[in-house]
Amino acid sequence: MSEDARTERSEAQVWITSEVELPQAVIDAHTAARLVFFVGAGASMGPPASLPSFKKLARDLASIARVRFNDPGNLDRFLGSMPANFDVHTHARNLIAREGSMPNSTHTAVVRVAASIGPLRIVTTNFDDHISSAASSAGIEVHEKWVGPALPLGDEFTGVVHLHGSVLRDDPRELVLTDTDFGRAYMTRAWATRFLLEMFQKYTVVFVGYSHDDPIMRYLALGLPSGTPRYAFTSADKANDPDWTRLGVVTIGYPVRADNHGALVAALEAWDVRARMGQTDHQARMKEIIDAGSTLTPVDRDYLVDRLKTVDGAREFAKATAGGDPSRQVEWLRWPRTSLSSRRSLPARMERMRPRSWATGSARPSSRPPNSRGRRCRRCSAWARRSQVATSAVRAGPFTN
Repeated sequence: MSEDARTERSEAQVWITSEVELPQAVIDAHTAARLVFFVGAGASMGPPASLPSFKKLARDLASIARVRFNDPGNLDRFLGSMPANFDVHTHARNLIAREGSMPNSTHTAVVRVAASIGPLRIVTTNFDDHISSAASSAGIEVHEKWVGPALPLGDEFTGVVHLHGSVLRDDPRELVLTDTDFGRAYMTRAWATRFLLEMFQKYTVVFVGYSHDDPIMRYLALGLPSGTPRYAFTSADKANDPDWTRLGVVTIGYPVRADNHGALVAALEAWDVRARMGQTDHQARMKEIIDAGSTLTPVDRDYLVDRLKTVDGAREFAKATAGGDPSRQVEWLRWPRTSLSSRRSLPARMERMRPRSWATGSARPSSRPPNSRGRRCRRCSAWARRSQVATSAVRAGPFTN
């Protein structure tokens, strides 16, 4: 991914909660039903799932095998070096399929937002079945479930894909654990690589529950072309790690406090709520924001800016600002000019529909008698109510005190 592409992507951000910004490109891909969630071990670590990370799994397996674990750099290679008489795959399945492990709030939040627009598409390298279980509990139907190496076409799939195998399968040797397993999946037989190449070429991908040093990231960096749109949720203190840049991944940072990833769950839940909003919901949200005044939180501001890019949103804005105190009307009609940094923030059609007299700055209200100023405000409101794009006039409108 080029530096220019990363810079361009990082410029357009939307506050989805008070602590997390989503790239506009991710929201757009989700709206167009071209987004895939790629879920890793981190998603299954929180209770009540309480499953180990890949490193913790390797440490636990080393303890069972009674071999020394000194935190090697390549965990897949370490697992491949286990004693010949130690069945690493069966022991790994037993550790993951332990009794009492259940889906957590991260699983539920991911499946809900993934299913909020279009068909659900989730790929996971986790061996557990918590994603499908969370979907079932939330009333979300998973139409298809795929388990490697028997994978669908990467550019024509729906449902949940277990890229590295599943504990629900009879043969634990299908689990991708060791360096030999990874080599077979990504290099010699390359069934995982073929699937991922097609997937990344068609879809925007968001990683959840991975760190930049996970083995999967190393294999992806080796096998995937640059320039494919990849994003990853990660803790804010690691969002600027240069290894993410080397991997061609744009990070979405969120705060982690005392190993609590609640900010991630809150962001996914807020994203899901916004994605599922209907016209009535948007009208109510618009009125609530307008009634509260033009001093906005970052979340409300970005919602309003994004909503004003649609015809329905502009109409909702016009309706919400049309009544009440005339000074409040002027306050809101001036808001886009003072709050948006450039006309490029608004669609081109807004600029085209702007009245010419306002574009040239003629008949400035401050130079006219009070009654004239009042008539001008009424004309503004009338135009806004019948316009498809209520804010276009204001972006260049010469309202002054």
